[in-house]
Amino acid sequence: DTDDVAVLKLCNRARGAGVLMVKSSDLPKVLRQILEPPKNLDVLLSEGAWRMTTVDASLLSFDATEEQWRHWWGNEAPSFVAEQLCTSMTVRHEGKAFDGTMRVSFVLRQRYTGDAQPSEGFFEPGDLEVEWLGGYWKLPCAARTAVGTLRERYVSAASASGTL
Repeated sequence: DTDDVAVLKLCNRARGAGVLMVKSSDLPKVLRQILEPPKNLDVLLSEGAWRMTTVDASLLSFDATEEQWRHWWGNEAPSFVAEQLCTSMTVRHEGKAFDGTMRVSFVLRQRYTGDAQPSEGFFEPGDLEVEWLGGYWKLPCAARTAVGTLRERYVSAASASGTL
């Protein structure tokens, strides 16, 4: 059930790094774990580094909660967003239903009127125009109905299941 899930995202990370999916009832415990690093953090980090350099990367889980915690513990600017998990419209790909993330690109530019500068230093809405550049769907690792973690089914990370 996704109604009772919070999503915690670090503001200075990208591509799904540090994104945690947390049941509301577990939120206080998880916040303590990620905002108060363990006393033996240097040992944990060195053990994790050893594991990542010696284990076949294909054996490392995309979910890897410990890996996500490391992003929080090593974060130099721990500002974050906490929000309710919101699902997207279903995107079908290779016969499976995914909860994708729509990415769009556009440019906001000054409409050419012959005047070089806006009046009184501010643009009016009519002075600007939007030029659409494109868009695409980014997909999570697993389909909505697949067996797997919430992260695998809802976090759309680069190169997880692809883009459309």
